[in-house]
Amino acid sequence: MDTHDIRLLVGSLVWILAVGYLVSEALTAEAWSTPYSFVRNSISDLGVTDCEQVCSPLHWYMNISFAVMGLLVIVGAVLLRRHLPPGRRRTWSVGLAVMIGVSTAATGLFPANDNPIGHFVAVLPGFVGRHILLILVAWTLWRRMRWTAVWTTVCAVIGIAGGALLAFPDAYFGLTERIILYPFPIWMVVVGVAVFVSVVRSNLLGRAASSLPGFGPVAWRRSLALHDVTAIACPSCAGGPSTLRLGSW
Repeated sequence: MDTHDIRLLVGSLVWILAVGYLVSEALTAEAWSTPYSFVRNSISDLGVTDCEQVCSPLHWYMNISFAVMGLLVIVGAVLLRRHLPPGRRRTWSVGLAVMIGVSTAATGLFPANDNPIGHFVAVLPGFVGRHILLILVAWTLWRRMRWTAVWTTVCAVIGIAGGALLAFPDAYFGLTERIILYPFPIWMVVVGVAVFVSVVRSNLLGRAASSLPGFGPVAWRRSLALHDVTAIACPSCAGGPSTLRLGSW
């Protein structure tokens, strides 16, 4: 396993850990003395630090989860960036991921009750930027990795379509917010699993091939080099003019 594979492996594991954010929401909601509604209550209610209109006993845990989630977005994007072809789209994609990560982390630093304006300013870039990032990644990967692009497009469409639910009464705000926001961490986890499986599988297959006599990249290169030397010394023995020449590999 080379450095590139290690980078991909670590990046994939980092994004798989994003599932922990969804678990954090469930655990924090479970701690409420009054029932928390995933349909009516906003995600920000889980991080409220006082007990006036709402009371979240594990608010500290939720706010830490926001910060950790933001860090996971950034670290994973940097490590997995080489899955995208070099150029402006890769640069923009990583830049958007960093913006989303900072926005998500800042959500935990500015709880809604302590600083409503600061909380709104912190949330907004990540709220909007994640859908732009998904569209950009899908566009970039459409020809190279079609199924990843399709999955990314589906997540983007669901999130954007969720915005239409904002027209409904506030009673459904929690549901609307989750339809808009959840596709992104779910996308991260699925992409992380796919990259992890791909790296592990390719390394296991490569190791298995290398362990068999006459197989693996080293054995093939030696075989071809010997064949080329034979072709130079005795063209008729190696198959005549159509054989490979030294240095063609």
